[in-house]
Amino acid sequence: MAERKRARKTKQGKTRQAQRSGTAGSPARNALRDAETQNDLGVGLKRLGRYAEAISCFLKALELAPGYGNAHNNLGTTFLAMGMADAAAGSFRQAIALTPSDAVSHFNLGLALKIQNRVAEAAASFREAISLNPGLAPAHNMLGLCLRDLHQREAAVECFRKALAIDPSWAKAMNNLSLCLRDLQKPEEAMAYCLKALALDPDSPEFLNNHGTLLQEMGRLEEAEAVYRKIISSHPDEASAHYHLSGVRKVTEDDRGDVKAMQALYERPDIDEDNRTILAFGLGKAFDDLKEYGRAFDFYFAGNALKRKQVAFDIAEETARYDALKTLFSADFFARFPEAGVADRTPIFVLGMPRSGTSLVEQILASHPEVQGAGELFHLSDAVTDRFGRFESPAFFEALAQAVPGDFRQTGERYVSQLRRHSAEARFITDKMPLNFRYIGLIRLALPNAKVIHCRRDPMATCLSLFKTLFHGNGNNFAYGLAEIGGFHKLYQDWMAHCHAVLPGFVHDVRYEDLVTGPEPQVRALLDHCGLEWNGACLRPHETKRQVRTASSAQVRAPIHTGSLALWEKYGDRLAPLKQALG
Repeated sequence: MAERKRARKTKQGKTRQAQRSGTAGSPARNALRDAETQNDLGVGLKRLGRYAEAISCFLKALELAPGYGNAHNNLGTTFLAMGMADAAAGSFRQAIALTPSDAVSHFNLGLALKIQNRVAEAAASFREAISLNPGLAPAHNMLGLCLRDLHQREAAVECFRKALAIDPSWAKAMNNLSLCLRDLQKPEEAMAYCLKALALDPDSPEFLNNHGTLLQEMGRLEEAEAVYRKIISSHPDEASAHYHLSGVRKVTEDDRGDVKAMQALYERPDIDEDNRTILAFGLGKAFDDLKEYGRAFDFYFAGNALKRKQVAFDIAEETARYDALKTLFSADFFARFPEAGVADRTPIFVLGMPRSGTSLVEQILASHPEVQGAGELFHLSDAVTDRFGRFESPAFFEALAQAVPGDFRQTGERYVSQLRRHSAEARFITDKMPLNFRYIGLIRLALPNAKVIHCRRDPMATCLSLFKTLFHGNGNNFAYGLAEIGGFHKLYQDWMAHCHAVLPGFVHDVRYEDLVTGPEPQVRALLDHCGLEWNGACLRPHETKRQVRTASSAQVRAPIHTGSLALWEKYGDRLAPLKQALG
């Protein structure tokens, strides 16, 4: 954020002159001079962290000169420093009303809106700041972060490149570019920028965590572990490094020291909720590996309770949505659109409940030479939202009920154009976004020749695995309470049964337990459904070298195994709320 002392530049000087009236020595001129003094004093106090006193100075400045834009801007930056983003946004808007051409105030408003998670509005503010001052590198960087949140990753990459063109030695922008390239499944280029950032700031825990995660996603697990240990050695309070270390491989008795260090950090009273949440999930995983299931459950329960406070989920609202889906996507509805959509055969959708084996199935398919594994993509939800609105909105169902064939065709065309960015040559490209199961009806109408692979797993195993997982983002808000997980699973089961009934043969089921106990028949059936010739590499998915950006990034590097079957039984009566919810 940018704070302002008194205006000195020509444009600002003109603004100040416009605020004045009278001649030298007049009351208005003296009031402005006193306001500037209060403003400068407030800036100094803010830099010392004396925020209440700084606010008092800025308010005095505004009493003396209500049209003094700098004081509004500085009041806003102080509110931001205190975590009061809503009040900050109000101050920045007043500064903009007084000086609409001030790029810094638009930039600061964008910061306040981004903190409030009003990402699209924040992006608009950063764009306005850039239009007023194209050389404002932080605005390009922040616009890139907004676009990344909005799943517009190619555009975000360009923003980070522009920021670096203005400031070629800005390590933070290099790391942000690396993160975005990771999203786009360009691990080698992402690694190059990550290493450039580290060359400028070798001790940054943020950059080192990115480095370790990249290594982990690329299957270089021992190197990733070494990076996480390096972070902990120099930054023992870095919660994310402890969390990642617990997840990069199975925790053994030899790792008790690591677990004790993580637990000591978790128990410190000065740890904030975000870091305590991360550590709780890391400790749950560690004690699960050590077969201390009671202690593991306690930490998982604590982590889920903390995370649940941060997300919004209402099972009644979700139930209404799935009831509406089943009502809308009837056999009669599909009969209304016999030739809607596009004929492209490229997509293979791998979907189902998260933690049901989707990563393993995609890795099996991606081991085939004719298949490009693209990972978890937002392309379908983006294309659907663009045409029909967000799934969570009642307008979504209204738009679908009034759809015409062209709506489905355009949805399919947009999706395929985005998908093809991952490979121009591959015969098939997988999209492993698990929750795409809610769009099966739309897939059938927009992409009738796509293949849909549904991953099934024992409900208790699936739901416990969800409870043990800290997800990035807010796509799985149902996953932080046993009863809610069970309730959502029932909605999913009912919806999938409906899809099988109204679209017979369109969805191919792969049952996780059958896949890991007898892989070859299941893999042959999977390849046959997709129209692929047999290839033995598909039985050795752990040997396939590709980036895997899911919670299973470490697990898919191991051969197909049965180690997680019936693991839920180890948790006994602690899972009673889940059993009850599942019925």
